[in-house]
Amino acid sequence: MGNTTPVKIIMPIRKTFLYQPPSIFRRIFVTIGLLVGLKRHDFNAARSWTKRNYGTSNVIIKLFRFTGWVTRTMLVTIPNAMVGVTFANPMSTVSHWIASGNPIENHPWASNQNSNLPKNAEVVVIGAGFTGAASAYHWSKQGIGSMVVVEMNEAASGASGRNEGVVVMGRFFSYVKEMMLDDLLETRPDLTNDERVELAQKFAEKYVRAAYKNADMIEKTIRKEKYEVEYIRAGWVENFDDRQDYIDESIKESEDFGFDDWTKLSPREVLEISGIEAKKYNGFSKSAATWNPAKWVWALLSTAILSDKVSFFSNTLVNEIVDNGNNYAVHTTRGTIQTKYIINATESYTANLHPQFIDKLWPLQTQAAFAEGGPST
Repeated sequence: MGNTTPVKIIMPIRKTFLYQPPSIFRRIFVTIGLLVGLKRHDFNAARSWTKRNYGTSNVIIKLFRFTGWVTRTMLVTIPNAMVGVTFANPMSTVSHWIASGNPIENHPWASNQNSNLPKNAEVVVIGAGFTGAASAYHWSKQGIGSMVVVEMNEAASGASGRNEGVVVMGRFFSYVKEMMLDDLLETRPDLTNDERVELAQKFAEKYVRAAYKNADMIEKTIRKEKYEVEYIRAGWVENFDDRQDYIDESIKESEDFGFDDWTKLSPREVLEISGIEAKKYNGFSKSAATWNPAKWVWALLSTAILSDKVSFFSNTLVNEIVDNGNNYAVHTTRGTIQTKYIINATESYTANLHPQFIDKLWPLQTQAAFAEGGPST
């Protein structure tokens, strides 16, 4: 369960300047600065990154490969990228998407400080991110009875407002199949290699088909409701400088299973589409889109609460859920709600409410940065 936090960095792009590689002293200075600035979440991100990229290797090999990657990144990649770039001081740690302004902030307390949680509801949704907002939206259109959505912070304040803002980013068939094969090596050691490949292919086919159907439904809803969420469906460029053979293999495999979305672009085409200077062929997901994910959540909830079927309460923490047999008692910091059904839209926080998931769900954090001054496309 990813949670990427974009960081705003002011990066003026100089149209013309004479590139001079950083000196070895400059590289060492940058490296020391990076090491000194490491925080706990950096180590958490490193752990999840290593597990994802070197999952099948033993501990010694993982450490060796990760050390090599870190050394190259700190001494070469980052210093090279910093040439001609100016960083804002201080840098904002507020998500770029959330900073765009929440129209339902502190709801309903902002407009009515005396609001109270209802004592009963047909359904209680815990969490107001993608899942919680979508549940509320559809319930407002088709639900029977009342739905209450509670959120411990603000709507979209978690992973839903802290990601890369891409719809179906690079989820092509071969990518999903490879991920499943890595997981099946650990979760299904009883299977033969051929059986694992077959199972991974079946999963990937269902997953990709569902992902792109979901993307089509998202676009349909945006058009129908006339939501202003900065939505653009112009594709997604993915760098594959080190895996040129894999691009062709993955395109063929996608086509063999009935998917024509995944293709490749020449360096010239990459530059025309994205403004990025690529050295080799890159992968391209034609149907991927970009948007402001926080605005999407806010828009869905704003529509839902116009209905008398849905109510939303932000800054309301759920402390405990008690199963009474015929119903559930949802204990919050603002009162208790008796409900027939619960939707846990809590992502990585699920284990906090349901101990049986403590060893089943692991929050994985990655990091991203947002920059101003890049290519207009």
